[in-house]
Amino acid sequence: MSEPTVSVALCTYDGARWLGPFLDGLLAQALPPHELVVGDDGSTDDTLAILAAFAERAPFPVRVEVNGRRLGSTMNFGATFARCEGELIASADQDDVWAPTKLARLAAVMAADDLALAFSDGSVIDDAGRAVATTLWEGVGFDAAEQRRFDRDPLGLLVRRSVVTGAAMVLRADHLDRLLPFPAALDAAASPMLQDRWAALVLASVARIGRVAEPLIAFRRHAGQQTGL
Repeated sequence: MSEPTVSVALCTYDGARWLGPFLDGLLAQALPPHELVVGDDGSTDDTLAILAAFAERAPFPVRVEVNGRRLGSTMNFGATFARCEGELIASADQDDVWAPTKLARLAAVMAADDLALAFSDGSVIDDAGRAVATTLWEGVGFDAAEQRRFDRDPLGLLVRRSVVTGAAMVLRADHLDRLLPFPAALDAAASPMLQDRWAALVLASVARIGRVAEPLIAFRRHAGQQTGL
């Protein structure tokens, strides 16, 4: 069987400090991306210059669009997802670091189990890249008992709580019409969820989703991030 095409959907905003390790991680993927699709939300630092330089050396297309007005991260992801051309879409944050097996492992699980979405655990690092003594799943209380509940009834668990981190998930592009456009309520200050929980809830309602217990990303925790543990 041929390997699926994977679009990496990256949203950026003043991410120059973090982009280098993330982009190096893309080049190291065992399953190379089909493309990198970037939505920049009006960066004023060197983010766009770094992306332009990366596009010159990347072995896959890099398509960058600068938003005409600030969208915020949720709606920026919606616009970026819509421009992806791959069979699978991997959501990406500018400040994380991916394991070389991330795309290959999640794509393989999705193919084997006929999943619409798969997500993994992740390690946690600080702003200098030093390991923090927790994981993504530990940080949200997704322990062994909760994982068993998820395996029995993914939607039932997701209705109660958020356990899917966007940067650790991959979804099938042929489900985008169920997800987009994102409801305006997702962008509200009092919204109970962001785009990752929305995607997981919707797809768990209509298809199969699954988890991979391996830490396939290093989630960077720092003062400037929009969401944390």
